[in-house]
Order: sequence, then C-alpha cells, then structure tokens
Amino acid sequence: MKNNYNNILDAVEFIFIRHGETAWNLENRMQGHRDSPLTEKGLRQAEALAERLSGANLDVLYSSDLGRAWQTVIPVAARTGLEPVAAPNWRERNLGIFEGIEISALPATYPAEWAAFMAWDPAFRVPNGESSNDLQDRIRSAADELGRRHPGKKIGVVTHGGVLDMLMRIALDIPLDRKRAYSLYNASLNTFTWHAGTWRLNTWGDIRHLEAAGTRDNGAVTPRSL
Repeated sequence: MKNNYNNILDAVEFIFIRHGETAWNLENRMQGHRDSPLTEKGLRQAEALAERLSGANLDVLYSSDLGRAWQTVIPVAARTGLEPVAAPNWRERNLGIFEGIEISALPATYPAEWAAFMAWDPAFRVPNGESSNDLQDRIRSAADELGRRHPGKKIGVVTHGGVLDMLMRIALDIPLDRKRAYSLYNASLNTFTWHAGTWRLNTWGDIRHLEAAGTRDNGAVTPRSL
C-alpha cells in the first residue's frame, strides 16, 4: 500500500536486512528454523553491512534469534553502538520436514508435500512447520508491534529471505499464491515506512556495500523461502 508519510512525525522507518551467506545457502539446503553458519564470504558481507549501517542513524536494532542472523547483527551492533534485541518473531518460515534437506532431493523424499509447497497454496502448512498464511500473520503482527513501540524512530531488523518476501507482499498487496519475481539478496538493505499498520516500500535489494567490498550476492535462493 503506497502512502505519503513525509509529514507524519510518528511514521517509522524500517531497514530490513537479510543475513549473510550461509553454508546451507551454498549447498542449496532448506534452512527454515534450523541453522548453518555464515561462510567466510557471509562474514565479510556482515562486515561490509556493518560499515554501511554505521552512518544510518539507527535508533534501535533487532534480529532474528537464529544463529545466521545473530552472526550478521554482531558486527552491525559493534559499529552502531546499539545493543541488538533477539526477536524470535523475526525467524525464517518454519519449514518443518523440509529443513536440512537439499532442494534437489525433496521431490523424491517428500513428493506429495513438495508438490503442494511448489503449488504456492497459501494455506498449505509444511508438516511440523508453517504455511505462507501463518508466516504472513506472524510478520505482520511483529512489524506492527515494533511500529507501535517505536513511533517516529528508525529501526534495523536482521532477518531472513522468506520474511523479506512477506514484507514485500504486505507492502505491495501481492497475493501469496503469486510466484515471487524479485531477488532476495544476502546482506541486502530493504527499506520501508510504516504508519498505523500501513506500508510504503522505499528501496529493495540494496547491495552497494557488497559490490564495493567484492562480496556481491547473486540473489540465488530457492523457489520459495530459505
């Protein structure tokens, strides 16, 4: 939803950041609530991100409590002087039985479940996990909570690709059953303005800091969320 918030004093500026590259990103494994560490490149991405954000004048810093997000936020905290707040609501989508499995193996390992997942049915809940509807409800609630808690502030949130996808869909009213047609870059900056539950997308997939540091991400993720 597009709105003009320029003259609204309690509008909130969000900078949403995807974690740096992980080992399972390289191996094309589903991560979800399971974790893998940042690669050497991912660690360099986090440092480049921290340098970029050192001049962003953030008021508060949140992060998913998953290890890959926390590894990413630590350099940012050091450069900004902000104490990061661990926030489980900003975790990746819970991918249940798919987690830890290479994407190429999923059609044979869980044929029915994988077919349902790839059909983009928002109501399909991965066994032991979440549906797209579940994730969107969780992220909308988490964002509204932060917006109400920090009126007029600039908030940094280190999170995950599936979460960024949901934020884009919320802001632009993109249906959950429509296939994603935009990239989700590791260590990217994605900025939004929030006011009273409505959203404006300002910038998407900003990775200039990675290009300058020679750690550019190619945006290659699974057809769904990691």
